[in-house]
Amino acid sequence: IAVIRKELVVLTGDPYKAVVLNQLLYWILRIKDFDFFIAEEEERAFSPDHTSFSYGWFSKSAQELLEETMLSTTLSALRHDLSSLVEKGWVQTRIDPKNKEGKTTQYRVNLRKLCIDLQSHGYNLPDFTIYETLSPSNQSQLEEKI
Repeated sequence: IAVIRKELVVLTGDPYKAVVLNQLLYWILRIKDFDFFIAEEEERAFSPDHTSFSYGWFSKSAQELLEETMLSTTLSALRHDLSSLVEKGWVQTRIDPKNKEGKTTQYRVNLRKLCIDLQSHGYNLPDFTIYETLSPSNQSQLEEKI
């Protein structure tokens, strides 16, 4: 099932990007280290170092994402949508450090940035209630750090 969430369409300005972002959120909820991922997000909320995250990474090929989202688009267009999500700061990518031979891309959703940007449009992420209680003062501090 591919889901188009209104709040993600409003945020991204594009239903295809919204579907891709929603699919990445789907996988974040299913990672083995989810509790560590959330703890790391909370721990680094006010830290200026956002470059070396350890938890929340998962591997997914563009072909797999295309099949999972059922979008009628090309791999090139899907990669462009992924790049756009990275440019906005909602998604981070890296090459899998455990797979030195291959070029497996890993993804990590920047929940803090995503939730703050959604809240600025009047929306929340229902699946991630831990972030729905950010106070306006915390949001201002976080936006300065991100």
